[in-house]
Amino acid sequence: MSTYPTALDTWSTKAPGGVVASAHINALQSAVAATQGAIGTSPAGVYETVAARLAGIEAALAAGGGGGGGSKVPELLVAATDAPAAWKASADYVCDGVADQVQLQAAVDAAGTSWARVVLSPGTFTINGEWVWKHSRRIKGQGRGTHPLGTVIRQANGANLDTMIRVYASNGTDSNAHRIHAEHLRLDGNKGNQTGGAGRGIVSVTNPAWAASPQDTEWDSLHRFNNIDIWYCRGDGFYGDGRSENDLFQVYIRECSGNGFVPSTDTQMVECIAGVNGLAGFKITQPSNRLVGCKAWWNGQVVAASAGFEINNVRYGGTALAGCEAQDNWGPGFFITGSTGTVINGVADSNSRSSAGTYPAVDLWEARGSIIDVACSERRTTGGPYFQANALRCRSNSTLNRINLSHQYMDGTTPGAAIMTAGGYSTGNRGAVAVVSGTGGSWVDVT
Repeated sequence: MSTYPTALDTWSTKAPGGVVASAHINALQSAVAATQGAIGTSPAGVYETVAARLAGIEAALAAGGGGGGGSKVPELLVAATDAPAAWKASADYVCDGVADQVQLQAAVDAAGTSWARVVLSPGTFTINGEWVWKHSRRIKGQGRGTHPLGTVIRQANGANLDTMIRVYASNGTDSNAHRIHAEHLRLDGNKGNQTGGAGRGIVSVTNPAWAASPQDTEWDSLHRFNNIDIWYCRGDGFYGDGRSENDLFQVYIRECSGNGFVPSTDTQMVECIAGVNGLAGFKITQPSNRLVGCKAWWNGQVVAASAGFEINNVRYGGTALAGCEAQDNWGPGFFITGSTGTVINGVADSNSRSSAGTYPAVDLWEARGSIIDVACSERRTTGGPYFQANALRCRSNSTLNRINLSHQYMDGTTPGAAIMTAGGYSTGNRGAVAVVSGTGGSWVDVT
């Protein structure tokens, strides 16, 4: 018999192996009781059934009751000046739309003493100073659409900020920020109404970059940025430097005048998008970055030679791109320069938009020891212009790479030369380009 009076006892005595069934009942009810005690819900006591005990826990949680560590995740609510009245009525901080970083900063600072999550209302928060995200904070908006459907952090006219949001870096006597989790926001850099400042959206750096501060509890910062838009910045959308192991998931950077993403070392980016930025969509300058399912499109609006994905001077640790797409960028789709150990698996579609035939799908300059598998295609119809006329350029001692590409015009006409030789061609690679022409085609060796 179980130690809890319940109708299940009658079943357990009649069921085969009743002793085992009773033991399971006891273990289940004891586990639920322990859970109730751990989260501090009330009332306590013995319940007739497991269902009754669970119902008691749910009732206590709904009522907000409990002792110990509390029954609900504590929250600090910040309301925008244009937030719905119900949000303002229940907010801990209400902004006036002038220097909203004051209230936003107060909430983040207060969260450090209560371990609360900072929740932002729908609406637009206007800032004329930087907002600093600190250690272990949880920051949540209501979506990355514009008001009234989401939460927008907008730089005020003429604020000319170097940085809109800065992850806290050590001053030399304290710790760098660790384990920030921010989600469901949109940043609006309002670049059309700025005349100065570096104009970056989010900056995440560690001080020092490659050695731990004496107060750091962890080597890496381990931040997570999830479902965030960064639009209209005067400079880079996201900039990182130093130790990180950061995760960026579904971050969308658009129409910034600098690069889209400039990640620090050990960053993982999943389903991130960079579009219509002034320089490269993704500029990788530090080792051990992983990009999965990311897309770069229409980048290079300020400097036309800029690529969708640029791997620049990464000489150890390597960079891995899996299932990534470069589409309609003004320069090459993928550009590897001064780097070793790069792995690219992806698609290059109709790049070299600044000048037809000037840039290939894949451009290598002092690239060594890399593995490149890319399907290259130009989707323009008959008569062109065929912007991405070539699949590969391989220059300046780019050697010992394994390269496998396909090259085609999607209207079925014979494409341009698979390999660009203007400016020289580096030998010592292995692989081939499959040139597709209508229902036929040929192979071009890359050696």
